[in-house]
Order: sequence, then C-alpha cells, then structure tokens
Amino acid sequence: MEHVSFNFQILPILIGLFGFIILLLLRERIPRGSFLRSLWLSGLVLFGLYFLLMTASTISRVYHWNNYESGVFETIEQKQKAMKRVVNDTGTQLAFIISAIFSLFVSFFVLIVSLIFNYIKIKKSSSLKENLT
Repeated sequence: MEHVSFNFQILPILIGLFGFIILLLLRERIPRGSFLRSLWLSGLVLFGLYFLLMTASTISRVYHWNNYESGVFETIEQKQKAMKRVVNDTGTQLAFIISAIFSLFVSFFVLIVSLIFNYIKIKKSSSLKENLT
C-alpha cells in the first residue's frame, strides 16, 4: 500500500501561526480607530482562521489515517478501497486553497464591518464637537 505524507500541510499551518503571532506583537504600535487598526484586525482574523482550518484539516486526516491503520478488513479489496479514500481525498488535498479563500472572505467581511464602525464613530464624534461649539 501507499504511504500517506502529511508534510505538505505543515507549511500552511506555520504560515498561519507565524502571521498570527507577528500581528499580535504589532498590536501596540497601531493607533486605535484608524484604517490600519481595521486592517490589522482583518489580518488577525485571516491568519487565525487559516491556522485553525488547516490544523483541523490535518487532525482530520491523521484521524482517518489512524482508522485505516487500525481497521480490520475482511478482504484485500476492502483495504484497497479504504486506502483510496484516505489518499484520494480531494477536500484534504486542496484544504490549503479552500481555507485561504474562506479566511479571505471572512476577513474581508470583518474589514468592511470594522470600517463602517470607525466611520460611524468619527461621524458621531464630529457631530458632537459641532454641537458643543
């Protein structure tokens, strides 16, 4: 039977983790209520969600591989069919692309919502200043 390697999923996990950590370390340098803060929050969501999705995908694949290894099969055909399911899992093979696209959509939504809240906050504070003068 073929050997299944999980090394290809380590790089996306590390990219997500290091991106998340770097953005967390830059937290204090970004002024509050600015466009950069909204962009920072969006990036944090992007890398954090990407890390979580890729980690979950890898854990799922390891779980299925362990089930295959510990499984009791009556015939060689059943074992070959189970191995095909483990190896030819397209969702797991393309998880790094699917996770990136999903994380990008969610982070874009977070960016839009954050920009709207910042705009409302700026309008509210400017109208309050006009009322005071």
